[in-house]
Amino acid sequence: MGLFGKVKKHNESMSSPPEVQQHSAALVRSACDKIRAGKIGPAVAELEEAVKTDPGCFSAWVELGETNWTMGDADVARNALAHALELEPDNVRALGLMGEIYLDAGDFNTSLTYFRRALSQKPDLLKGWGFSGDTYLKTESFESSLKCYELALQESPNNAEIWHLMGDTYLTLDRLEEALAAYRKVVDLKPAFLEARRSLAYILCKLGDYEKALVECEAALRTEPTDAMSWRLLGQTQLSLGRYEEAAASAQTAIDINPEVAEAWSLRGLALFNLGRCAEAASSAQRALNLQPGLQEALMVMGFANASLGNKKAGAKYLAEADREVLK
Repeated sequence: MGLFGKVKKHNESMSSPPEVQQHSAALVRSACDKIRAGKIGPAVAELEEAVKTDPGCFSAWVELGETNWTMGDADVARNALAHALELEPDNVRALGLMGEIYLDAGDFNTSLTYFRRALSQKPDLLKGWGFSGDTYLKTESFESSLKCYELALQESPNNAEIWHLMGDTYLTLDRLEEALAAYRKVVDLKPAFLEARRSLAYILCKLGDYEKALVECEAALRTEPTDAMSWRLLGQTQLSLGRYEEAAASAQTAIDINPEVAEAWSLRGLALFNLGRCAEAASSAQRALNLQPGLQEALMVMGFANASLGNKKAGAKYLAEADREVLK
């Protein structure tokens, strides 16, 4: 039954007397003031009193739902919003909140149902299209996700976050040129958008445009000088350009910031191997494998480094294991 009992059907609801409605409305206004002041506990108590006094008070139910959702109590929030939607089945705010709750719970189909209902009432609802696109993305319905983001951008063409989601979706689909264009739009709108800078660097590296990738790595590090991933991307780009000393130094900086990332140790090992420092390369690759057993690049570094050090049998073993990882 839930905290507030069984949800009544809409046609079973009865209007409360005017004085009761006025009292519940006053309680909701007072609760909203308390929420704005950060007094959540007393606000919830007033909202609960409002719905017990006047079960037909829509605003009390929806405020109670959103407040509990914000507090992390999804079950109580969902129950309260179900009451709200029995009173006003097409209310966009309540429908959107229900969509968010089910999205967070991983129930994507139910989430989409609520978002579609909200958008049928208010097609220009930017947040709704964004959440719908995110839901489709989680269900791997990528084309539907892109369509939602396109509709969101019709309403807000300069929304950097939506452009970023478009880029992520194109990247997932390996549509690199379209992803590149979307991420460039993001940094045009928000030059300090770190994730977009990193994604640009990654794609440019993948396309072989290493000099432009370097520019994006440097821009990312100007935004956040202690971002380990950006240092690692910089190192990978330098490695691709044959700048092995710089690559090893960038990988070391990434490790200094976060020593628990296997790929940074592996990158350092590969750079050191290319510098002929095979014993150090093997040691670094082993650190990578301790963190992430089966990491193909680290296995290859171990294989080539051991072979170069005269450990032919060990080298062959690691290279064979690397081949098996490719086939998985």
